[in-house]
Amino acid sequence: MSTSPKRHDEDASTWTTVVWTTLLTLVGFGFAILRYLQFYHDLDLGSFNRLSRVENFIYRATGQWGLIAILLLMGFVGLFNAIIAVREVRRR
Repeated sequence: MSTSPKRHDEDASTWTTVVWTTLLTLVGFGFAILRYLQFYHDLDLGSFNRLSRVENFIYRATGQWGLIAILLLMGFVGLFNAIIAVREVRRR
């Protein structure tokens, strides 16, 4: 009699995973575009011109391009995980 939990059931992707990873993708790419426009095209969107605490820390450590690169990386990681989750959900 085996009482160990099935690992496949715990790690299985669901549509909730697809939604969250898609949201991560949109946030990453969206903020990368927003910050690029803010830094290099004088975009004025009111309160969005202020950097969040996390963004401010990254900006001070890496500069404008470092912040944009990290936001793009967040978007690509989200996209990669969303594609994997969609494939896994469709395979079931």
